[in-house]
Amino acid sequence: METSRTLPRVVPAIGALCVLAAVALAGTQDVRSRQAPDPTATMARSGARWSGQGIFGKGVLYTNPSAPRYTVYAQRRDKDGTIEVHQQDTDLIFFMDGSATFVTGGSVVDERTIRPNELSGTDVRGGVERQVSRGDVFIVPKGTVHWFKKVSASISYFAVKVHEPDAPFPNPRSALYWSRADAFAKGALLYDGKDTHKYQVYAVKRDGPGIPEVHAKETDIVFFLDGAGTWVVGGAASGSRTLVGGEPRAVARDDAVIVPNGIQHWFRDVNGTIAYYAVKVY
Repeated sequence: METSRTLPRVVPAIGALCVLAAVALAGTQDVRSRQAPDPTATMARSGARWSGQGIFGKGVLYTNPSAPRYTVYAQRRDKDGTIEVHQQDTDLIFFMDGSATFVTGGSVVDERTIRPNELSGTDVRGGVERQVSRGDVFIVPKGTVHWFKKVSASISYFAVKVHEPDAPFPNPRSALYWSRADAFAKGALLYDGKDTHKYQVYAVKRDGPGIPEVHAKETDIVFFLDGAGTWVVGGAASGSRTLVGGEPRAVARDDAVIVPNGIQHWFRDVNGTIAYYAVKVY
């Protein structure tokens, strides 16, 4: 008898809960439908662009889902780091702001595995210490010790982490380094690892517009250091000097751009001189 008296009160409550759940689900689906597309989803059509100092600290900007596997980062550090050794990944690091004492090479004291293919320790023996600042570039091959030993206030940088488990370890296990002055004095191609590592690194200065380009195999990852201009992406070439129907994008200091293979791109105009680093991944 008590059960039969309580049933009329329970059933409406359950019905109300079902209605609320349905409304909540509908609201969730509506919100999801309004979300901005992930850069990964639009990458194949038009590439991607990230702008200004505000992007540093976001961490991962983009991960390429297929071979060659790589991830693009925008990082900001405001404290000293831990010792790192990646057994399968190479780090390409482009410093954009701040300063730090960065140690590369040598051996790890009290080496331990912190997760699969990643090592750390308590100190570095025999490494090279450098004071790094805006415009400095490092290639830290897999298996090479690196460490933000001392960060002065904060430091911001872009990094491309290239996953290359089958590539040979360097001998000796040491990093490649260019100061900003050295990188742009050398000009254009800084490092050619196309055949063995599937990437190249460039330091480029432009004081005028370029010509339209489209690459059959390589993706361009570009980090702007100084200057400003207009970069056109997509469209079709009209003669050898212009694109028709592309999307113009203003680019400036601290911006990052990715243009996948098969997409037209063009520096339509440059305000003064523009300086940037580019990584080509094959």
